Amino acid sequence: MTDNIRTLFELDAESYPCLHKALHDYGDAMLGKLSRIIEQLQGKPPPYTSTAGKQWYLCSFRYWANNYGGSLSTWNSLVHYCAELGLLELLKPTSKSIPAPMKQAWIEARAKKRPAELWYHVPDYTPEILTKAEDTIRAFKAEGINRTNLRNL
Repeated sequence: MTDNIRTLFELDAESYPCLHKALHDYGDAMLGKLSRIIEQLQGKPPPYTSTAGKQWYLCSFRYWANNYGGSLSTWNSLVHYCAELGLLELLKPTSKSIPAPMKQAWIEARAKKRPAELWYHVPDYTPEILTKAEDTIRAFKAEGINRTNLRNL
């Protein structure tokens, strides 16, 4: 996880100009929020690890908004935008394809009054992931899509 944060902060603006701009626009708002999502996982055991070794965590937009600032809608749009870019992977807890242990962990979290909207996984930020994110942002720009209006499509 620490390597991902370093990768984001040291991202080469010449190799990934669109991704660099997206992360650093608005006073580094996206960079700051995405690094907070990653930082909070350090040292935390994941509630679920898939057979492929992916570590999945439950996210709460309310938790992030209350603890790190911003609105629920800001966090919601950021997380979904990052998922579209490939910087996060998301699963809805109500998805039919979700493994039973993940569904059970979500039910237990809700029973303990812990808000949990989605499961998420942070992949390693490899050159392939960063290139996909760069290409996706370019395609979005060509279509006039941005982080705010993405969820209205």
